[in-house]
Amino acid sequence: MKNALVLLVLAWLTSASAAHACSCGRLSPAEAFEGYDVILVATADYVQSPLVPELLTLGRYAVAKAKSVVTQEDLDFDAYTFRKVGLRAQTLFKGHPSAELAVLTRLGHGDCGYPFEEGKDYLIYATFDEHKNLRTGICSRTKPISAAAEDLRYLRARIAAQQKSSHNAGDLSSRGHG
Repeated sequence: MKNALVLLVLAWLTSASAAHACSCGRLSPAEAFEGYDVILVATADYVQSPLVPELLTLGRYAVAKAKSVVTQEDLDFDAYTFRKVGLRAQTLFKGHPSAELAVLTRLGHGDCGYPFEEGKDYLIYATFDEHKNLRTGICSRTKPISAAAEDLRYLRARIAAQQKSSHNAGDLSSRGHG
């Protein structure tokens, strides 16, 4: 039974396509504002390692053992795992994140995962996936707050302009009813 399971895992692993390196196009802060669901400044409270199923781990080991060589592809194979990063929001520039403020990111090593570190502050650009989880990666404009001056200038100016515009619209509508 165990041999049949190993063979099944081997067949699945060898039929899967190889992971591709991350390839990013760079967006301006204005383009990123339009393209992301949630933009915020937050502290990474925790970075949770993925829970890789034992079967997949067994499959990686079996493939490596069968080949007698462990390649980088064996180590990077699991394209379906994410790290969960718990966030403590400081400033919300766009969107309505869920009650549990967390973002998912891939593992890194060519799969576009962002390397969050616990306790550090970040400007985060994230989108909702089909399960309403927030996701981000290195192809977004997510970055440490210390490297986010250009984005923060743009975001603060945009918010100020929106507030001024809605304040002026309120003034105009109240004048019409006087």
